[in-house]
Amino acid sequence: MLSNNQPALPAGTQLDRGRYRIEKRAVVSYMADMYHAVDTRFRRPVTIKMLNEFSSVEERKAAEAWFSNEAALLSKLDHPDLATFHTVS
Repeated sequence: MLSNNQPALPAGTQLDRGRYRIEKRAVVSYMADMYHAVDTRFRRPVTIKMLNEFSSVEERKAAEAWFSNEAALLSKLDHPDLATFHTVS
């Protein structure tokens, strides 16, 4: 597991105007952190992936392109053993 030296969002942090509530950080990587969270509107568990800060504009653009590609691919998959992709914001 890579360390990105960024502090975790505290449990209870609200995102997207209160739609999601962070429970705990699940994965730490160079490009993004993933959090276990709750969709407060539909009362369901979700995983939120948040891009980290980068030292250069080029690194940030590359990470955003990777993330967008990953999101596009995941949105096309439908399998009971895979998570359902909901949104990018």
